[in-house]
Amino acid sequence: MPAQFAQTSRAGATLHSFDSVSPNTKSREVSRDLTNVIDNILSSRSSCVPFPKAASTPTRAVNKATVKPSKVTWKPRPSAPQKRLCEALEEQGTAIISDTTDFETLSIHNFSGSMLTPANLPPMMQCDDLFYHVWVAAKKTIEAGGDTMLEIVENGVEQFLVEVGSVILDRIPGPHVTFIDTRLHEDSIAMVKTAKSLIARFEKQGIHRSRVVITIPATEAGVAAAAQLAKNSIQANLNLVSGLIHAAACAEAGATTITMPVGKIFDWYEKKRGMVYSQMAAHPGIEDIQSTVAYFELNHIGSKLVGSGMRNLAEISHISGLDAVALSQPQIDELRSSRLPLSPTPPDESPVHLRARQAAYPSNWLQSKHGFMSAMSAGARSMLAATLYVALGELKVCMDWIERTLYKEIERQMVMNALPYDVLFAVRTPRKHKRKKRSSPGTPSRSKSRDSPTRTKHQSSRIAPSPLAEGSTTDVELDVDAELEALIREVEEAMAEERVADSAGRPQEIQDEDDVF
Repeated sequence: MPAQFAQTSRAGATLHSFDSVSPNTKSREVSRDLTNVIDNILSSRSSCVPFPKAASTPTRAVNKATVKPSKVTWKPRPSAPQKRLCEALEEQGTAIISDTTDFETLSIHNFSGSMLTPANLPPMMQCDDLFYHVWVAAKKTIEAGGDTMLEIVENGVEQFLVEVGSVILDRIPGPHVTFIDTRLHEDSIAMVKTAKSLIARFEKQGIHRSRVVITIPATEAGVAAAAQLAKNSIQANLNLVSGLIHAAACAEAGATTITMPVGKIFDWYEKKRGMVYSQMAAHPGIEDIQSTVAYFELNHIGSKLVGSGMRNLAEISHISGLDAVALSQPQIDELRSSRLPLSPTPPDESPVHLRARQAAYPSNWLQSKHGFMSAMSAGARSMLAATLYVALGELKVCMDWIERTLYKEIERQMVMNALPYDVLFAVRTPRKHKRKKRSSPGTPSRSKSRDSPTRTKHQSSRIAPSPLAEGSTTDVELDVDAELEALIREVEEAMAEERVADSAGRPQEIQDEDDVF
């Protein structure tokens, strides 16, 4: 067969020329050769890797093969958004207590209770809403009378707390946590007497004692006073409790609630160890508070644990098991939008539960001859001094401010009540609002004496008896002696002008009707 008639396929099969064979033979050979070629082609294609068919428009297969994989890892969408902190606290069984005197905030939010402290009163007493109750308390105290000025002022402070507490209880059903004079923290008899007097004033206002809790500093005398009040069915809140042993002694006294200052406990640990914990879960103060919570749960103690003085809301989320938390005004505003997760309850084999099981129950701290503080370690006494006595020094400043405000308002009202009606009427009339009657051309006009000083707007408003008058909130800060001297000077000037007018026979000034009342 000539070489030009022989061809070799891709699969290696030879195709012969049609000239050298018969037609029948040719057809059989061609069919056999074609069959072999097709089999070889199919077998060769099955062993090769297929390539995508080129197209004028890129297909989905081409795009899938040519596009590089993305480095972005997509997180699965959560099934539900994280709960707000207030909702998580409610599900956990932790009540939210307001530690503010802002009446608008108390009316808007749904709180489980309210707490009044000496620290949150002074900033708001300069506002008209709260200073009105200072005026009411001073008026009622003066009407009740007293043997000495000191007794009247003490009664005025108590009446002021009752007035504010009554307004808060109108907005929040209760319980309402109020306080006694913290400067009595070493006198158990005086604390019991003051607490009974407060409860009597609340009941006189129509508020049952079951809705009121009296805060007492958790000193040796304070714990003894709480035990005495429990026998008289008066609920007590022992405040500024530092740790497990301290809380156990307060529970032994039968306190209704026990308040632990979370922020001060954390500050003591950070100062002692000289470090700030970026991870709150590793903070030793968390373990201290959680051990106290576990001790109360393990022994089924009826006293309620309250956390207060938190530096931020993140500290609340790391403490579980508290019966209530007291929040300040900024924390209340932030709480509704916060979505911090709550830490789970520590397991039974954790150091928290181990420490709680090692603490003795029932404790006999109150039967100790030298008091429960003598049974504490040096570190526990150091923390108690930092959280209790340092805070009592700060509260003393607040109590002095509250008492001084009531003293000045009581003395101002007593001076106004002692003046004769005609003199008081003359002093109360602001000179700038006087309107003179037009006289006839022959009648000489009255001229103002140059010797009498002109009364300014501030002086006229300072002696107004209404606490809501302009400048009345700042008048409390004035010196009492200077205020009395100004008042006497105004009275003398008014009486001198009246005598001169009567003797000269000149027409009297006609006052506007709006100036009379």
